[in-house]
Amino acid sequence: MRSEQVLFGVLATGFLAPGSQARAAEADARYGAVRGLRPVGYWPADEGAGEVLHDLSATANHGALLNVPWREGLLDFTPFTYQWVHVPHRAVYASAQFSLGGWVFCRSAHKESRVLLIGQPLEPGTDAWRWTGFGGAVPAAGVLLYLHAPAEENGRMLVGVASGGKEDAIGSVAHGTAIATRSWNHLLYAHDAEGVGRLYVNGRLAHTAESVPYQGDAAPFALGSDLRQWQPYKPNGRSLDGCVRDLVLFDRALSPDEVKRLRRATQPAAQPPAVDPEALLRDPRGISLDSLKAGPPAARRRAWETLAGGAPPGSEWFPGDLLTAEEGAQWPLRLRTMAAALMPLMPAALAHAETRLPATRVLVALDTEASRKTLSGTALPLLTRTVRNPSVGSTERAEAALALAAMGTAAAGAVPTLVEVLETIVRREGARLPRIEDVVRNAVMRALLDVAPQDARVREVLGLALARPFLEALDLTRPHLAVVRELAAAGRHLDALDALRAQLGAVPTLPGHNKWGHADPRLVEPCLPLRPEYADAYLSRGNAFSDAPYQPRGSVPADYTPIAVHDGAVYLTTVERLDFAAVTAEFEKTLQPLTTERPSPEAKWSRVRITKLGPDGARQETVLQSDWFIFDTRDQKMDGWAIGVDCDGYLHLVGGQHNQPNRAHYLPGAWEKMGLAGEAEHAPRLMYWVSQRPGDITSLRFVGQRDHPQCVPCVWLNYMNFVSSPDGTLFVYGRDFVWTWGLYRYDAAARRWTALGGSMAAMLADARTTDPAWVKSLGPTAPYFGPPSEPVLVGAWQPGAYNFNRATWGVRFDRTGRMHVKMSIWGVGERARLTDGPVYAYSDDKGETFHRADGTPLKLPLTVNPIPGHDAHMDRHQSRQWFALWTSLIRHAGHTTPSHPIGACR
Repeated sequence: MRSEQVLFGVLATGFLAPGSQARAAEADARYGAVRGLRPVGYWPADEGAGEVLHDLSATANHGALLNVPWREGLLDFTPFTYQWVHVPHRAVYASAQFSLGGWVFCRSAHKESRVLLIGQPLEPGTDAWRWTGFGGAVPAAGVLLYLHAPAEENGRMLVGVASGGKEDAIGSVAHGTAIATRSWNHLLYAHDAEGVGRLYVNGRLAHTAESVPYQGDAAPFALGSDLRQWQPYKPNGRSLDGCVRDLVLFDRALSPDEVKRLRRATQPAAQPPAVDPEALLRDPRGISLDSLKAGPPAARRRAWETLAGGAPPGSEWFPGDLLTAEEGAQWPLRLRTMAAALMPLMPAALAHAETRLPATRVLVALDTEASRKTLSGTALPLLTRTVRNPSVGSTERAEAALALAAMGTAAAGAVPTLVEVLETIVRREGARLPRIEDVVRNAVMRALLDVAPQDARVREVLGLALARPFLEALDLTRPHLAVVRELAAAGRHLDALDALRAQLGAVPTLPGHNKWGHADPRLVEPCLPLRPEYADAYLSRGNAFSDAPYQPRGSVPADYTPIAVHDGAVYLTTVERLDFAAVTAEFEKTLQPLTTERPSPEAKWSRVRITKLGPDGARQETVLQSDWFIFDTRDQKMDGWAIGVDCDGYLHLVGGQHNQPNRAHYLPGAWEKMGLAGEAEHAPRLMYWVSQRPGDITSLRFVGQRDHPQCVPCVWLNYMNFVSSPDGTLFVYGRDFVWTWGLYRYDAAARRWTALGGSMAAMLADARTTDPAWVKSLGPTAPYFGPPSEPVLVGAWQPGAYNFNRATWGVRFDRTGRMHVKMSIWGVGERARLTDGPVYAYSDDKGETFHRADGTPLKLPLTVNPIPGHDAHMDRHQSRQWFALWTSLIRHAGHTTPSHPIGACR
């Protein structure tokens, strides 16, 4: 059996040995046949090694490989990777007539994503990405030959040509011209002097169009990239999944006979490495035996985690949408078919700390006589010794405890050791609420809960170490906690925690927010006064309507915070639609003398109504600013409003903008009535109001001017969320500078906001010295897009982007006052993999400093880039594992958490 045998797939190459005479002769014949057609660019793509793609035409314009490895003698493009082949521009490429194309092998079809075979997606001179294939205008200059999956997955890829500002310039996509996946296909597009475009598929004319627009360009060529990596909406991040061969560029339109000759001369004999189509994919390539037993520890760990089913959706090595929920449920059954191949690897996997935990999970999933014997005879004593040994590192001890937890009741023999270890920790450090960085303490408690939850000694020690701190964090004197209080007073702390969990699980949900950030008072009024249980959330944003335990099941979290709660009163923002006649009447009554413009009948005119609902049922309403403060919500971000209350009771309101204030979105004359300037450099920084009296919705005053000392010092803020710490300190966060996360803290005494974060420019400068290999992987694209030095909380290197940042988790505080940040952002991660994270970090000083889940200090900004000191990616440093462990203990106490990461813990 070959060492590279794939556990669930067929690895067939068909290659003769490199350097063999037969292959050399075949290559010479192929090269000669192509050069006989006089190409101006010919890249055979058969070097098998190196970072240069050689051009064998007379032009000798060699390409550079950007993060594209060789495998079995072929270029091996992988989805979710920042990769392509970069070919510099040459004057000979600017001919008005041309032909371009080559061989392509697609392992899979990508929904929506446009995958480039060959073309010009980069800006001349700067090499910045300019063409996306989706969501943006196609420039008039240059050409793309691309692949596009149909709306219905059918194992085929549509073939398109973008040219002259048209995405489907010859109509081949609309016509349904397609190629099959999992086989070699030859594609060539020829454009002649009369503007006739001809697309050939496997040597045959597949589609023709006349008067095809085309304008030559000085842009470089790229091969194999994804045309949709950096879109406003969540990018697919899928470069070509497969291989290319014998790519050509001519300064003339080839004839049909020449196209056939070219295809015959270059027909690949080798089949690319592929996974069996019947296999269950758990990463883009399958898992090899070699990857489980050889290579760097981190790589072996990834392979075992992936095999165990522990790699979470969205992780850098497991793109989540390659595995459906149904397939995931079937995974243990498929895993058992591999038992014979896996069992010989277990002794070594258990012996190494890096692979011990995922290997144990695999043994549990296999559930065979041999795996059970290995668990009881080898794993159990080894894991027990490791947990007991205080000289072992905390990560190794914690993962040993998690492995015991994975074994469940089969690890009952370890219970005395687990109890002893937890008692020792509590004697030394005291009982306290779970902290994410207490990995050994948390893992031992998790193991006891999973292995022997009804054991009397286990319940006693967990009552002191876990239950009692949670109970002491609540005011047990309140009437609704009477049962919990009685059990706790009797010393039955774990029973009391069980009662609390049952009680919290029965608390009714509160009305959800509208996605764009406005609320309905009619849904909120029946919930008032708020039940005291709503104040018991362990992780909170300072607002029960935004806290996870009280959101309706399946609801989509709001992108804004349109409800605030303070001293029993509830404040809401509601966007109401207006008919055009009413808008016109208000305009003519109040604003017409201030402007020469008129309201558009096409606009979606709206205004904001603010409602205050008192705990006694009293209701007060007002419109923001005045009846004439009307705006156009055709841009639906204009519906987004957020309201917050500071510790002194003053109201703060932001909204009515998409990234930045824009006069064009408002009723003509409204800005003039407010005394606001329309010019960009003098326009408001933020559409922001603060009440002049605590709790008074009628006293809101605009303070969003650039020079107003009370304004938030943001730039292009969107998706605004207010949150409050347990002591009432107000924060606001959202997408800032178009593509980063901004976080700001309010000083109620000084009435000033402070930006919390660090400089992206400084972070990237650090990367050039701390991780030059990663910087090199970014290639020749333009410098990152974003602020040069302004402080931001979270940012990532991108080649020019517009992040679709929204936070379902965002910023939350636990009952100790610790801030927890969990946010997604797109960027280039380790091994040039495209990732949206998320990042995770905690702060004990209200955002001044942050730490990774394991307690390691972090610099700001946080990032998903692998930059030392800043890297807060949850899929590195075991952060996701420690987060899942910590939140599992919170959930055991009855406190629902906003999201439930897939991992080791319940």
